[in-house]
Amino acid sequence: MTAMETAPQHSAGAHRVAPAEATDRRRQFLRAAMNPTLLFGIVAPFVVYELLSGRTSVVTALAVGAVFPAAATLWTLIRTRRPDPIALMTLGGIILGLIGALIFDSPLFLLLKESVVTGTIGLVFLGSLLAARPLTFVLARSMMASTPAQSAALEASWDRATVRAGHRRTTIEWGTALVVEAGLRAALAFVLTPGTLLFVSPFLTAAVIGPVAIVTFRRRRRAAARLAEDQA
Repeated sequence: MTAMETAPQHSAGAHRVAPAEATDRRRQFLRAAMNPTLLFGIVAPFVVYELLSGRTSVVTALAVGAVFPAAATLWTLIRTRRPDPIALMTLGGIILGLIGALIFDSPLFLLLKESVVTGTIGLVFLGSLLAARPLTFVLARSMMASTPAQSAALEASWDRATVRAGHRRTTIEWGTALVVEAGLRAALAFVLTPGTLLFVSPFLTAAVIGPVAIVTFRRRRRAAARLAEDQA
């Protein structure tokens, strides 16, 4: 069979693969767009505020919008049945923000609740540098070590100077990024309207924390490969 005869077959195969890849991309996009954290934590509060703005007070509009992320966080805690510290802090921040906003009739309590939670988490990251193991190592152990052998291999990796330095560097990066993001969001709460802040907040988070998350993901992938080599 000649190259001229096989070319159409290869071309047809490529055309069959392309739609499948496009379908996978669309499914991945839809899964990301329908993520409960995105829908209830970001989209719902903004949409509710825009719908109620002008029809009720700012505090009421923000309070109704805050019900959605609170309900989503509470449902996550019930479904997983695990005392997730970050989820508990998020839920506590929302509740305190609601109480403060309703008592003092000030929307600032609700606008600053995320900054308080994010900033506190950032300080926990930085404070863990004083502990025997920084927080990133503790998180990596809980997420990557699913068997006693993996846990032992991960613990043994702490003896490497490069591993210790890497975890401390990552802890500093996350702690600093979270504190900076919280500070910027808090400052914007005093100069932007509530609706504008709700719209800008996700982009601020992506700009400050996004790069750190990408770098951490790559490091985690390399660490998982090294862990597999150590077990072998």
